[in-house]
Amino acid sequence: MTLHASPSRTRRIAAFATLLTLFSACTSDKQAASNATVSSPSSVSPETAASTVADATSTTVAPSTTVATQANNSSYDLFPNGLRNVRYCEIALLKKPTTEYVLEVWNTIGYSDCPQADWDAIDAVKTAADNGAILTLKNGPRYWTLDEIRSDIRKTAVTTTFGNIKMFLGTTLKFGASLPSQTPYTIRLVPRKTVFVYKAGSAVFELSDDAGHTYVMQSYALTKSPALNIDGLAALGSSLKVPPGWSFSTRTLDADLLLPSTNGIATVVQDDFDNTYQRIDS
Repeated sequence: MTLHASPSRTRRIAAFATLLTLFSACTSDKQAASNATVSSPSSVSPETAASTVADATSTTVAPSTTVATQANNSSYDLFPNGLRNVRYCEIALLKKPTTEYVLEVWNTIGYSDCPQADWDAIDAVKTAADNGAILTLKNGPRYWTLDEIRSDIRKTAVTTTFGNIKMFLGTTLKFGASLPSQTPYTIRLVPRKTVFVYKAGSAVFELSDDAGHTYVMQSYALTKSPALNIDGLAALGSSLKVPPGWSFSTRTLDADLLLPSTNGIATVVQDDFDNTYQRIDS
């Protein structure tokens, strides 16, 4: 994550910067994301957070329904060879139009692989000024570690161009009057209606927490470890500083693994290197 701001502003939002990477391009219900306040399990229960999203959309989507309704809206339409190790970037614009902080997250997926020269050329300070934002956060480059995403977000998404890079609006999030803090291995609830698919025969990279939950990596980041690549992920455990009772492992799938959000909520966590994982909910 590259943060461009004055020293005072940087201090004010530093705890927020890492949190951005939890909100990758796959929030498939833009209205729900826009109206739901992102929270953590320490302050809001999963049931309450799910109700917030349900109230915003006037519908409740169970995991089985999510799979069924999004089966025909797959990333394979754009990436017939799958999304695994496909590169993307995000631009996030932090705004405060009233008393609440609002985050617009724009994503390159489907338009380009975020060419490095064009990415480096984006002036974050100018981008913020041009878009009425407090600041711009550059999230990336990142690479998917899943095979397919089932989501309908791009059907009606607004598009724009930052420098030479075209992006679509993946989500708009409200954070309330104060920005949430973020440290590695903090469990977060994210409004998101997606199904992440990992195909049989694929390697998956997982965190297990001290309560017995398993989280599957959805993407890895170059923000803190520019040399990281998909071939090195299996050995990542030796570099992670996991909390007591947590562990990192890798395995090859015998069957397809589908990770839907639960009632419009995904439970996510990040490691020391900003790699993002979603929990397998039983």
